[in-house]
Amino acid sequence: MGLVESKDYVFCPKAGKVFDKGIVIGTKAYLIFVPEITKVFEGSKRITKTYSVAGVSIAEATTAMLSKEPLDEAIIFAEIEQWDIPGTEVLAIKSLDGFKINSNWLNSSIVIKKQGVRGWKPFCSSLGKSGKSFKAFYQDMEKR
Repeated sequence: MGLVESKDYVFCPKAGKVFDKGIVIGTKAYLIFVPEITKVFEGSKRITKTYSVAGVSIAEATTAMLSKEPLDEAIIFAEIEQWDIPGTEVLAIKSLDGFKINSNWLNSSIVIKKQGVRGWKPFCSSLGKSGKSFKAFYQDMEKR
């Protein structure tokens, strides 16, 4: 049997970073962000880039990928690597000095502390309605 949502992984179809919007997948070992819309600043110009997979939005492509049977981390990584979306981030949770999920009535986010780097940095500044499921999923794994 493959991976099961909320037991083996969590998924946020509408995640945000400071200038990017995309999806976040969390497993017990990895955090993955794939951007769908990015904003790049070149001088005084702001350029917005939108990415898709075979004409389908990143969120829809990810939902289709996660519904495959059997599903495992290797399939997730292979598909995301095949998409070749610039700005995709894959973080091994073991490599972090700390990570925590903030979830309250106003906002939900993931903040991380990388090894050898001082202070906390946002990995994902907005999880929307998925914040509570991420908080519950990583409840026993958060490193502070």
